Amino acid sequence: MVKRPTAHLEDLPLFAGCSRRQLQEVHRAIEVLDVDDDRIIARQGARAEELFVVVTGEIRLLRDGRGEAVVNAGQWTDPLAVLVRRARDHSLVAGAGTRVLVLGRRELTAVIDCVAGVGRRLLTTIAEAEPTVRPRLLLVQPAAGMSR
Repeated sequence: MVKRPTAHLEDLPLFAGCSRRQLQEVHRAIEVLDVDDDRIIARQGARAEELFVVVTGEIRLLRDGRGEAVVNAGQWTDPLAVLVRRARDHSLVAGAGTRVLVLGRRELTAVIDCVAGVGRRLLTTIAEAEPTVRPRLLLVQPAAGMSR
């Protein structure tokens, strides 16, 4: 049986609830990669240019060469770093049998703009994973001439 091109997307929490049409839009924006075991797919300190969504396998997060966390199937890497072009806090290293969906910054932005629900799920992930974001946002000063 041949799977539809969007079949693997339907099973991922990030795209849960998307219509078939929305999944087709996402499918056009992504690249699917099968990654060799222990391959570094992004380096700590490099600008985050892609969001990785794990389909199978895992991505290990290493800081200064030490393992700190694992991104498992159905999870995704730091969307905030990609959206704001921040340097990565961790190197991303593929585990055995890892398949990832890759969304570059431009494609990620297009998916957020065009596919209802994806932006909300990403914001929820950011809020849960980065509790220090909110206090920093409250400290941002308004631009000259703007009132609070």
